[in-house]
Parts: sequence; structure tokens; C-alpha cells
Amino acid sequence: MRLLFTLLLCLFVTESFAQETSLRFSPGMVLGDGELISVQPATDEYSAALQIFHESDGEWSHSTTILVPEAVPRTGFGQIAVLDDDLLAIGAPGYENGTGQVFLYQRGEDGWAMAAIEVGPDTTSRFGAALDLHGDMLVIGAPGNNSAHVIHGPGSDSPSTYTVLADMPGEDDRFGISVATDGERVYVGASRRNDLAGAVHVFSHSEDGYVQEAELTSSGNYGLGGSLFVLGSGNVIAPAPGLSIRDRRQREEGPVRFTPATGPVLELMKEDTGDWSTSIALDSLMSFQAAAFGQITMHASEMYLLVDEDTGFNKYTKDGGTWSLSASLESEDNEGGLGRAIAVHGDQVALLASAPNYGLGAIVFTDTDLNRTGRLAMVQEVALASSGPVDCNNGQADQFGCSNVDMLSFVSIEDLGGGASTNLNDIWGWTDPETGKEYALVGRTDGTAFVDITDPAMPVFVGDLPLTEGARPSSWRDIKVYNDHAFIVADGAGPHGMQVFDLRTLRDVQEMPADFSPLTVYDGVGSSHNIVINEATGFAYIVGAGGGGETCGGGLHMVNISDPLDPQFAGCFSDTETGRSGTGYSHDAQCVIYEGPDTRYQNREVCFNSNETALSIADVTDKENPIALSNASYPNVSYAHQGWLTEDHTFYYMNDELDEMSGNIEGTRTLMWDVIDLEDPQLVGEYYSGNASSDHNLYIEGDFMYQSNYASGLRIFDISDRSNPVEVGHFDMVTLIPDAPGFIGSWSNYPYFESGTIAVTGIGEGLFLLKKRDLGL
Repeated sequence: MRLLFTLLLCLFVTESFAQETSLRFSPGMVLGDGELISVQPATDEYSAALQIFHESDGEWSHSTTILVPEAVPRTGFGQIAVLDDDLLAIGAPGYENGTGQVFLYQRGEDGWAMAAIEVGPDTTSRFGAALDLHGDMLVIGAPGNNSAHVIHGPGSDSPSTYTVLADMPGEDDRFGISVATDGERVYVGASRRNDLAGAVHVFSHSEDGYVQEAELTSSGNYGLGGSLFVLGSGNVIAPAPGLSIRDRRQREEGPVRFTPATGPVLELMKEDTGDWSTSIALDSLMSFQAAAFGQITMHASEMYLLVDEDTGFNKYTKDGGTWSLSASLESEDNEGGLGRAIAVHGDQVALLASAPNYGLGAIVFTDTDLNRTGRLAMVQEVALASSGPVDCNNGQADQFGCSNVDMLSFVSIEDLGGGASTNLNDIWGWTDPETGKEYALVGRTDGTAFVDITDPAMPVFVGDLPLTEGARPSSWRDIKVYNDHAFIVADGAGPHGMQVFDLRTLRDVQEMPADFSPLTVYDGVGSSHNIVINEATGFAYIVGAGGGGETCGGGLHMVNISDPLDPQFAGCFSDTETGRSGTGYSHDAQCVIYEGPDTRYQNREVCFNSNETALSIADVTDKENPIALSNASYPNVSYAHQGWLTEDHTFYYMNDELDEMSGNIEGTRTLMWDVIDLEDPQLVGEYYSGNASSDHNLYIEGDFMYQSNYASGLRIFDISDRSNPVEVGHFDMVTLIPDAPGFIGSWSNYPYFESGTIAVTGIGEGLFLLKKRDLGL
């Protein structure tokens, strides 16, 4: 039958616009009088654009799209934007290998129009990395060459430009990483000056240009000057958030925890005596990450500061020389990533929530006391109706792009027991050894759905297992199977533990969907990112544990599950030479009875661990005395995420979840390891696909590799030539946005059903049941 999808869209754009530019809210947003401008970066498929919204009678709606074809991809266009009345400035510091650009727009009778494009003075200057506007005065930071630039009359026919330099600059001061102006003085941050303590330089205008008036520092703190906010004339707020993880690693011996250091927010003020003073406005609240993402802003005598994206915001007000908490805003459901950007103007506050609507984002509006007043979504919730088979013809399966992969059916999140804010995540499978029935075990943010897919054209939602009592919904859930039992963990979920569910219960359900309870809950861990099971030995390996119990440094928390009713802790393993925190944190792993060519370890239990910064291989045969065999990193490492062995145990294919977002590579990358020698794994190649999406989870069955690559969906590769994968099929379940880096689309897949059905989760869509065509390979 023909697939029938119901698309409930409320787009603010025309169809032609949707084909020319992307639809995602970005951190580059500014707020004016009844106007919000979201700056859209360019991608390889879409033009950069300004999305302009206006408010009328308390309701926000889209009014104008202005394409910016001059902006090119991967230049940082739109990461920072500033607005002052009728002038808008947008930075693109990565233009031309870091030369940098600043785009200037002026508002006239006919709306916004480009007035000028300013280009940096030399390569690597990163001109436009920081911006501030005050009246007809624009300040531009260029930290790549330790300079700042002031333009009087920007966008006019005869602007005056001044270069601002520090007295006695250091080579790596990062002078220009932040800038601010009160209209009289120019303030420039240098976050790495003074042995990383940082500094704020104050400049006054004279006949000879801008002359340094003061250099302000703060002993005992780090990172001062990474961001600056003007409170008033001669009055500046400057966080000193602490060192980044990279800087802390360089300075400290031994392991460094990934938990960001926190430091104070400082207030800098020119006293009546003419001297400058430095005082603590808020103590130990500002983290390096928050400062780096600009998740703090000022408005009059008010400071808006992100606590964290799960908790929300605090507002602090200065009264009588003292800063105190005056209002708070808690994050609600479907507001993931709340605070990725903040803008304040007049009596309005706009907060970017980056996660809602499949990652397209939403804007939450409040008044200055942080009371919600409205919400603006780029695309309203998209509902796909459950439906049956559709073949892939001419590159399309109805609205989905495809090649050599047919869709057997689709089940919506709602029909899997999810609510309006529910997303999907992990998936695994179970075949009943008595009946031969096939079941998909589908992870949701709020529980697990069990689906009978024996007839893949008519899947049946058998029942639901909610999260553990006392736990909270979270993005991460992981499921594996041993001895007809499912073992389920969740990360960021509080006291969730490891749920154990008897899958044989599915045989006797009379009324569907049933409400299930776990057989038992193993509480030796709290939250955990993944669970790994070696079915040949009856051991589970819980990885990425935290939030209670024995975390094993985030490495392998080993559990004997030979009796599913009575899981027993068996030991820890972590390779402290790996992981961002130096604790041996494992994000995911695969543990097997080794049957490869390295005779030293044949018939021993070996784990291949994806440890954020490296591949780690360990012999865990003796749970009380596991042995680290080797670890190996690779070029442009961002986050070693997950991988899988070939069936002959000679190759290990790995994905790095964040490398596509780093800008250091182009195209979805798969790392190929020769693991013939377990003590010396060799990276023999890097495969780059033809699209730019982030990769997530991959599995190997025979000579085929099945990759769930977020926005580009399921990708199938022939790996019979181990070091030269060839894409032979795909199914793209995200139709509204391009294959760009990010966290929407396919989370995972399960390709091991004997029937050939491939079960795939779409994070914001639902469960796809697919089948690869017989390719004759």
C-alpha cells in the first residue's frame, strides 16, 4: 500500500525559502524593540540568512528572510551578533583561514540592508571573534593577532578606523577575545595573559587614537577577560571562570577531571579617585563552559546567568553595591539546551533552547523577572502518522531519501507510548527461542517500548516499561539482552540503576499495550551511559557510570548476570591513560571471547573500549585483575564514541561523534583499526562519506556495516574489502533539514534479525522497520 504521512507543520517560511536556507535557530540572535533577529550560518547546501521576527499584541511571528550569499560555510558566521538601534554587526572570524569578516547591516525605510563587509588585517587574526556596538561606535576583537579595532561611523561613507593594541603584549595573550564599550572607553579582554590568569585592558580615546589607561587583573583566578559586559560608564562585569580542560591538563600533573572549574564573576569599576578597583560580584558561579558559550548577559543593573541547562537561569540584581539573587527560571520539558544564548532588551528576555523540534530550536520569552511570556518555534512539532510498507523508487520512499532500502513500516513515538516531549534513543532486538517471534526493544527518554515486529508490515506495541521509580527522563537509554532478559540503563537519569526485564513475559500479554515492571533493579550504579553484554560469558559491562554507586571512573563496571535475578558486582577496569578526565571513562564498548589471529589472547575475554580520547583494549578474563593491553589515539580526535569488530576479529570500525562538528574534518568519518596485534592496534585508514552529518552508532553483520548517522539516517556499507568501505544503501529519515553535523535523526539500529528486518530509531520521529535489498554481493 502507499505510505500516508500526516505532516503537521506550522512553518513560518515559504516553500521556496525552505529550499534556500536552513531552518535552525542559532546562538547568533539579537533582540530589539519588538524585533528578534536569528542569524543562520551557511552550510554546503544552504545559504546563510537573517530570520527576522516581529511582535504584535504579544504574539511573535516571522516577517522577513534576508539571504546572505556572501557568507560561506565553516567560518563561524553568526556565532556572534550585536545590535544597537538601526545597526547590526555579525562576525565570521573563520573566514579565509582565520582572516575574519564582519558584516554590517543598516535599517532603512525598506528594512535591513547590507551596508559593508569589513575584512581582517591579516591571516589568522580571527577578526570578528568579538563585537560590541554603542551608538555609532563598533569595536571588533581579533584575538588571533592580539588586536582590537574601533570603527567610528561604521557603515557610513567615511568611517574612522583605529587599531587598539596592548602595552607590552604577550604572544599568546588572546587579546581581543572579548570587547566592550560604554561609548567613552574601550575594554578588551586577554584571557590567557599573565600565565592564563587573564586581564582586562582599558583604553581611552585621544588625538593619537586609543591609549591604554589601565590593565586590570585578579590574583588567584583564571580566564579573566574571556567575556565582558558593560554595566555603565567606567563599570564592567568580567567573569573569571577558570581554566579550560585543555589548559588544566597542560598545567597539572596526573588526571584532570572533566568537570569544568568554576570561578567568580568580577566587577571592575573606576573610582572617584581615578583608580580602578576589582571586586567579586558573584563567587564561584561562572564555569568556563558557560563563559565560553556566552551564557551570561547584562541589562542595566541586572545580570542573567545560566546555572545549567537542566536547572535553568538565575537573575542577580545590584542594590547598594551588593549583588543578590532576585529571580529564577527553571527549565521545563521540551526545553533542552535552554540558555544556549541569551538576549535582553527593554523589558524582554529571549532565551534560546537548542534541542526542541528535532534540534531546530525554540525561543523562550520572559519578562525581566523571568516570568514566561511566550514561545517561538522555528518549526512546530512534526507528527508522522504510523503507516505500512513503501518501496524505495528513484531515490525516494515517499518523502524519505533512500537507496536500496525499502521501508516495511513506521511506528510513531506517540504509538510507542511517548508524549509530546518524548524522544527515542537506543534500540536492541530479541528473538523468542520458543516462538521465533521477533521483538524490537525501543528506548524512549521516559522508558522502554516492546514491539512485536514478526510481521514487520504490522508491528504491535506489546507493552511499556517505565523508568525506575525515583529516576527522571533523560536523553540516554541503552538496552542489551542476555538469556531472554533485557538489561536497561539510563544516563543523566538520577537513581535509575540497571533494570532487568524477563522478555518471556511478552509471550502471554492479553491486553496490549501492557504496563510492565522490572524483574529486579541492580543498584550498584546510579546513572550509566551504556551497557555492554558478552552473551558468551554472562557478564555485563556498565560504562559511563555516575550519580551513585561504584562508578569505576566511568570505565567498565563488571557485573555477573548469569543469574538475571541476582546480578553481582565483579570488578572494575579503567585505562587512566585515556578519557577526557584521565579516569579511563568509556563511552561504549564491545566485549567478546577473542577468536582473532593474536594467539596470545585467543579464547580470552577482551573488551574494545571507545574512551573519548582513544581506543582502549583490555583483557578482562580475570575480573579481579583485568589488564590494559593497549590504547591508541588518532588525528583530529574529538570524541571516540563507539565501534564494532568484524566477525573475524581483525578489524575494528569506530566513530567519533564530535569530529564533524569541530570543523577539523569534512564529511562523516569512520576510523578503521587493524587489531591483529591487540597490544599494538594500527589506524589503517579513515573513510569519509559524501555528507557532513555526525556519526553515532554502527554495527557489523557479515560483510556489511550499518551506521546510524544522525541527520543522514541509516547508511549501509559493503566492507568485504576491509579498508575500503563502499556505501551500498541508505535511508534518510530526516526530511526538513540538510545532512549537517548535529544531534537529530537516527540514533541507532539493530541489523541482526534473521528475517532481515532492520530496526532503526529516529530521535524525533519514531521506529522505522527497514529492509536492505538483495544486492548480490
